[in-house]
Amino acid sequence: MSPVRPILLALWATLVGAVAQESAVDLTDRLAGLQLARRHCVTCHLFPDPAAADLKTWREEILPRMKYRLGFSSPELERSTNIAILRQHHRIPLQPVLTEAEWMTLSRFYFAEAPKTPRPQPEHEAIALGGTPFRVVIPDLRLAQQSISAVAIDAQRREIWIGEDNTRSLHRLSASGALLETLSLSNTPVRIRLESGALQVTGIGLLPPNDLAAGALLRVDRNRKGAPAIPTETLLQSLRRPVDAVSADFDGDGRPEWIVAEFGNHLGALSHHQPQGSAWKRRELFPLPGAVSLQTTDFDRDGRPDVLALIAQETESLLLFRNDGRGGFERRTLLQKPPQWGFSHVTTADFNGDGWPDVLVCNGDNGEFNSPPKAYHGVRLYLADRQGALTEHWSYPLHGAYGARAGDFDGDGDLDIAAISYFPDYANNPREGFVYFQNLGNGSFRPSTIRECIAGRWMALDAGDLDGDGDLDLVLGSYTHGPTEVPEFLMKTWDSSRIPVLILLNTTRP
Repeated sequence: MSPVRPILLALWATLVGAVAQESAVDLTDRLAGLQLARRHCVTCHLFPDPAAADLKTWREEILPRMKYRLGFSSPELERSTNIAILRQHHRIPLQPVLTEAEWMTLSRFYFAEAPKTPRPQPEHEAIALGGTPFRVVIPDLRLAQQSISAVAIDAQRREIWIGEDNTRSLHRLSASGALLETLSLSNTPVRIRLESGALQVTGIGLLPPNDLAAGALLRVDRNRKGAPAIPTETLLQSLRRPVDAVSADFDGDGRPEWIVAEFGNHLGALSHHQPQGSAWKRRELFPLPGAVSLQTTDFDRDGRPDVLALIAQETESLLLFRNDGRGGFERRTLLQKPPQWGFSHVTTADFNGDGWPDVLVCNGDNGEFNSPPKAYHGVRLYLADRQGALTEHWSYPLHGAYGARAGDFDGDGDLDIAAISYFPDYANNPREGFVYFQNLGNGSFRPSTIRECIAGRWMALDAGDLDGDGDLDLVLGSYTHGPTEVPEFLMKTWDSSRIPVLILLNTTRP
């Protein structure tokens, strides 16, 4: 044997032993980090999978935010009003709940397990161009800044109401898009619901994330003469960044009550408001921030209106508030997802014709900080059984999914879906901005879109028979200057075209 060979073999054995020892240490460290994450991260939400985000996002965005939630601080953070608010309301510990060394171990676990690049979407059918039942109408109205935060179709009067953040106003349009009048508001409208003879408008206060109690619930009289500078009535005020509100006589006393989604930011609640003389009695049905979308429905078929509440932020849940008919609600969790899920909208419709309300849910909020598109964003349909349990029946991956409407758009007797995205993957798939899903039966839907799908950045959507011909039309509202970056050429196009809404008139005509 060559005299050199024993030396090489010995050196190889030393290296193998060192690598094995390093691997064992590395594995032990990862297991310790996993245990710390499962102990501390689940105190506020479900366990966050390292694969939910890429390494850069974990390192630069998520973990720095989570560190102060666990009680750590710094001179910069001590000057932040957010820290003071969180401490005052006992949302974060006054002292760190783990040591700096343990925090580094926890962080190394996520750094080691996170993918270097974002995960791709699951395999799915591509969005076809054309094949929708809609004819696009671009209204004459142009706005200096496209900041449409709410849209509503008034099918009875064949008109459109749009809410604008930039000027804090409501614009009333004809079915062809001609401007009929503009009403100044005292608040930014983010949800418009039609009542008999009135508009119920949810005013958020300030749209960017904040904890100010500057929101209000407003009622605008549609039968008034002239154009008053303020709404006819302020129903509720001092709301913490509300984004939705529903009304019903929940306790059967003949007087309407309100349930308000006070999204907030670090603070917020789902609040119940009952009339008490000339005032309102407020109580919290859910004491945490993130309530983003509400739906009233008789979910359990007992003849009383219940409330579905979609909660974002760290909770990321779909909650059912079952009405007991005496002013009380029983809370039940129908769905819960990890904190990065990004719930954005919920609506109900009976897709399988069994008489029970099924649930259509969007998750696609990606605006908390700049991060790549999320593979798990999308539109999902859950079928409900007689016990109220939900089973996922269909899903479609859609980056930034922000809202959806169900309806028989093609007139063939089953329910189709129209969806918008506020955070589509503009670089690789800009068709995600608007998608029409035609129901083919057997749980299958065909996705398609219109050529004008990138004519705006769609924040708001509504469906209704706008032109009175018996089929369902759509209106899309554009809010272009959002919290995340978009390709420069698109922003220049939007700033030049100044198109606030698209009107999609249905050509099916049953």
